[in-house]
Amino acid sequence: MWSPVLANIIQISGLVWFLVQFGAHGDPAKWTPQMVWVVAGTTTLGIAVQGLFLIIPLWRGGFRWRPRWGVRGYGLGSAARLTAWTFTALLIAQLVGMATKKMLSYIRVHHPEVSSISAYDNAFLIFMLPHGLITVSILTALFPRMSSAHADGDNSGLRALVQKGLTAPAVAIIPCSIAMVVLSVPGVQTIWSLQHDQVLPLAGAVAIMGLGLLPFGISTLQQRYCFAREDGRQNLVMQSILSGSQLILVCLVFVVPASTALWTVAAAQTVSNGIVAVVWMVVASRQMGGLGMGEVSGLWTKLLAASVVAGIPSAAAVWAFHPLGARRLHSLLTLGAGGVVFVVVFVVVAKLLRIDEVSGLINPVLKKLHIVH
Repeated sequence: MWSPVLANIIQISGLVWFLVQFGAHGDPAKWTPQMVWVVAGTTTLGIAVQGLFLIIPLWRGGFRWRPRWGVRGYGLGSAARLTAWTFTALLIAQLVGMATKKMLSYIRVHHPEVSSISAYDNAFLIFMLPHGLITVSILTALFPRMSSAHADGDNSGLRALVQKGLTAPAVAIIPCSIAMVVLSVPGVQTIWSLQHDQVLPLAGAVAIMGLGLLPFGISTLQQRYCFAREDGRQNLVMQSILSGSQLILVCLVFVVPASTALWTVAAAQTVSNGIVAVVWMVVASRQMGGLGMGEVSGLWTKLLAASVVAGIPSAAAVWAFHPLGARRLHSLLTLGAGGVVFVVVFVVVAKLLRIDEVSGLINPVLKKLHIVH
């Protein structure tokens, strides 16, 4: 689980090195071969180190490599079938992603005043931060256990792990989702230097994507579930539902006002992930004899209630700080004030609602700070 950290450290170091040596170079046409080598070389080096690092846990786990001749007995047949289904699903996702950006470019060509691909990419970058830090981390830990449970025929164990995948990330993801809505404006103003007319389109896209954090995470869990069961066909079906519904919704950019094209694409992502999340939960529930969705939805409801209640005074704090202006420092102060209010109120309401999972999440931190014993 820690091996990707090495890749990130090396790749970030490469980017810092680039900025120190060459500064900011936005136009790729002006890049020298040395610039390309710095970025491409450190990116590849990071991935190589990430892979080679895994030799250490393999060796400690008792794995010893010995040459064996022949190809039978390695599970290559089942792996090839899974790879074929997975590659097809990936190809569909990439094609829809390319089509989405082509549509945004088309709108931008005919309406130069509207936000386009760069705004979409920036919004998606913010959206991926909580998903990558929280959901991916948790599901990375659960995936080997899910695979082991399926291999052992432990259906109840697999069900419990899937249920944990539905609940554990939600404890932090649902509050993040509402916080992204409330704090989107000062957030984008803090991260980027924007013109006044660029703020609302980007902030709106961040807010709309933020509402889809939980469905996006469930879609990721669906992939891990299918891979654990070596069921590439089901993953392809789910990806087809996701990509098909997203493509249909993205096509609405041709009928809605051009100024809302970016928001339409963001909404297409949120809604399509919501659709596939519901479909998969129904399918997985039938395959495993239930997922305990009553308990899961009960937790989601309480987390959403606490998050919405926290969002109200947080929005008020953002509104109160608004007269300071839109400079980066002022936006940072607004973001900080709104964020602190949100976290404090959420924790208080969560305790009142007896959401034990929230206490389990924050108590270790409070103990480190010697606030609780």
